[in-house]
Amino acid sequence: MENLELKLDNKKENKLLKRHELTFTAYYKGETPSKGKIKEEICKLQNLNPSLTVITRIDQQYGVQECNISVNSYNKKEEMMMYEKSVKGEETQKPKEEKPKEEKKEEAKAEKPKQEKKEEKKEAPKEEKK
Repeated sequence: MENLELKLDNKKENKLLKRHELTFTAYYKGETPSKGKIKEEICKLQNLNPSLTVITRIDQQYGVQECNISVNSYNKKEEMMMYEKSVKGEETQKPKEEKPKEEKKEEAKAEKPKQEKKEEKKEAPKEEKK
């Protein structure tokens, strides 16, 4: 993105968590760049593997065309999976399997008699008691 300039503010190696923690300031013109574009530019600038890099935070003020970005970069995928919540959620979510239309219709038919029985039960207390 030609309208995006990145300035590295801090680079720290966290040996305990086996990652590099980077902070950037991004300057841009026009619309706010997407998280994907920012990640792509950071990976190019620092020669990082995009699949092992996670943007943890983007702070931006209203009306100012700059933002502060926090990034974690790992050496191994296993280490990244241990510490990054956002990545864990993406990996564990499985797309829902859609049932064929015929099965849905059969389920709907099975539910209708249950509803009718409930209606009958509701009508019984309406009788007058003497």
